[in-house]
Amino acid sequence: MSDTSAGHSHNPGRYEIRVKGHLSSRWAAWFDGLTLTQNGDGTTLIHGPVVDQAALYGLLAKVRDVGLPLISVSQVEPTAQTTGRKGVPMDSNRRTALVTGVLFIITFVTSIPAALLLYPPLLDDANYVVGGGADAVVTL
Repeated sequence: MSDTSAGHSHNPGRYEIRVKGHLSSRWAAWFDGLTLTQNGDGTTLIHGPVVDQAALYGLLAKVRDVGLPLISVSQVEPTAQTTGRKGVPMDSNRRTALVTGVLFIITFVTSIPAALLLYPPLLDDANYVVGGGADAVVTL
């Protein structure tokens, strides 16, 4: 009996796929958002999190479909720089979502004092919004 489980892992593995030739960054969408790095030796490194073996085989099939010579495939351990609190890789989409969330919270918190300053005239003066003014004249 083998110790290897056939079930899905909840933590994606990080893989590096090295191919011969240079691919521009616009190919990242084709390779499921993985990072493409052009090396000086005429190769491209496609790397990032891959959820399971089926996804890895799908990426390898895409390399084959593009016609790129495959040089190597290796699983790598996530580095402390690319790992978040719970061991989930910090890709660019996650970093963007985190920054957006923080900016939203800052905007929300800073809007509270503005609301406290702007609402009293609305609440204290009944004619502030509905009262007659210079623009309430009907011209025929």
